[in-house]
Amino acid sequence: MALRTRDGHFHYRFQVLGKVYSGNTGLRVEPRNLKKAQEIEARARALAQDGRGWELTVKPIPFGTAAEQYLEHHRLVNSSPATVLRIASSLRNLNQFFGSRPLTGITPGDIEDYMADRRQTVKPITLRHDLHTLSPLFEYAIRHRWARENPVEQVEIPTAKDAVRIHVINETEEAAYFDVATRLRNWDLRDVAKIMILQGARPSEVVAARKEDLDPGSSTWNIPDSKTRAGRRTLKLVPESREILGARWLRPDGSPWLFPRLEDPGRHLPRMNDAHDRVVKAAGVSFVLYDLRHTFATRIVRRGMPLAILAKILGHASINVTLRHYVHLADEDAHKAMIEYGNDTAIAAKELLLQLVQ
Repeated sequence: MALRTRDGHFHYRFQVLGKVYSGNTGLRVEPRNLKKAQEIEARARALAQDGRGWELTVKPIPFGTAAEQYLEHHRLVNSSPATVLRIASSLRNLNQFFGSRPLTGITPGDIEDYMADRRQTVKPITLRHDLHTLSPLFEYAIRHRWARENPVEQVEIPTAKDAVRIHVINETEEAAYFDVATRLRNWDLRDVAKIMILQGARPSEVVAARKEDLDPGSSTWNIPDSKTRAGRRTLKLVPESREILGARWLRPDGSPWLFPRLEDPGRHLPRMNDAHDRVVKAAGVSFVLYDLRHTFATRIVRRGMPLAILAKILGHASINVTLRHYVHLADEDAHKAMIEYGNDTAIAAKELLLQLVQ
């Protein structure tokens, strides 16, 4: 094998038909990487022997530059705004870690280091999104000859099962959260969060609520715009929700929105994630804004609501989505259900026995 070490990485160098080919495998000089480096050298040699040596030439390009061009590519190929937003968010996280490092020098070990670093602050689903952005970025880079291989293929991405995360907020967390939101006088966040945990609405549906969609007389809130047909629904407001939205409906601010921007009443509030992050930090709790919707779903199921009705309230087309992504039932819930079932069965058997005796 024609491997050598340079700058802490395995490099290859060989000659085919009088022409010298050399390159960086992108793998650090570690025993676990030797076999993989040898495989890279063997493939490089095979390409040269097949007259495709030009494919071995890569252009050194910083990760940040590649990420910027990859994101622009998605904008130009008419990717949905939501997809572009998700990719941009992941690329910001990745760029903070890899920065100006050459794309071709990023190894599977580097990606594992990134995963270890990110696991300290984010949930598996966020890490999964990041890696599912990074992998096609490398495929894009290979086509542009900015990289030879996709190192993401050699790391274990969190599974979909691992990535489904639900945190049901307990009463102590809830009290601390709303106490801090009130103390900080963040009335918009407080009201958005309240409507989410009381009605199970999405944050995007709350901030985009129009005054014309609220009917104080019948205590109903019509949600006409949503990401799915099932999401278009009318919710009956609980008393506290009616009080919160009713007060906003009566505001003489001339805005069509229940949650207008202070500096521009003609537009509704943007995403509340940053404000939420400040409040949870000050409150000493840890959950994402969407967990308020998860908490509503789990609490109401524990009170006996059928999943089919809950799916309609949440705006889901399938009960499977409701059960998998929104409802978290612990072992004690199953134990309680079995005990109640056993009690009901015992009562029914006793009543039957009395009838037979009579």
